[in-house]
Amino acid sequence: MRMRVATLALAAIGVLSASVAVSQDDVIAKRLELMKALGPSLKTVSQMLNGQSEFNADAAEQAMLKVADHGKQLPALFPEGSHVGTRASELIWSEFDQFTAIYADLEAAGRAGAEAAAANDVEGVRAALDAVGNACGSCHEKYRTAG
Repeated sequence: MRMRVATLALAAIGVLSASVAVSQDDVIAKRLELMKALGPSLKTVSQMLNGQSEFNADAAEQAMLKVADHGKQLPALFPEGSHVGTRASELIWSEFDQFTAIYADLEAAGRAGAEAAAANDVEGVRAALDAVGNACGSCHEKYRTAG
């Protein structure tokens, strides 16, 4: 009987461990998906600001709202220990307040860019895009490993 209980306990631990691993993988996949999805939004706005396409206030506003939304969502997708097999630095969790502050900056820059676009303020969108770039750059510089 004890052997059966022990076997069941080990099986339960195995299932729990597998479920934690799957959910960890899901979180990592989701954050990578969101980060990759930022690229087209930023490219759209950048091309408008660089004269490669005509400035479209509605498209710029939607792109910058997406940036703001991602800035809001991403910190929750970094549960402690989710650096394994990724380029996320372990430093994230020892400096989590500073790390999440960068995402707050990203969200604020996205919102500022959306507001500027809604007002057809091209220079305001440009300033917001620069702030987005600064947030992304400071995070990658400090909290992303070279591997």
